[in-house]
Amino acid sequence: MQFKMLYVTPSSEKKYPFLIDVADFVLYRSIRIPWVRLKAYDERADFMILSGRRGLRRPTDIGSTYKYLLEDSAVGELAQTVAEQLRRSDIDAVKFFCESDQELELYRRTMREACAVAGKQFIDVPIVKTGVEPYVIRRA
Repeated sequence: MQFKMLYVTPSSEKKYPFLIDVADFVLYRSIRIPWVRLKAYDERADFMILSGRRGLRRPTDIGSTYKYLLEDSAVGELAQTVAEQLRRSDIDAVKFFCESDQELELYRRTMREACAVAGKQFIDVPIVKTGVEPYVIRRA
């Protein structure tokens, strides 16, 4: 049996406001999302976006513009939703790509809790923006 990895990154508040009913990977203006998607493709891993409102979403899922920022009080419920999605999947581990940002830390916590509940390995991959490359993996 082959070890199956899922690459995940949080959604972004940066959305094209004039787009309606388009694929999620088109909706977001954040360069982080296509960067992680390309990394997943290069490493033959699955890729999903963690929405604070909808849980795990494929980049081809149809979305629309809305303004929502995950709040501390919603982390537990979202983690349960994501854990159920993970249980139904055939993945073994999640690589979570995210900046160290106060607002995004709730997404990291959600994913970590969901993986624990679902019995999936959680691999935290902190990233930072640079002036040369869109992102690099932060080394400890």
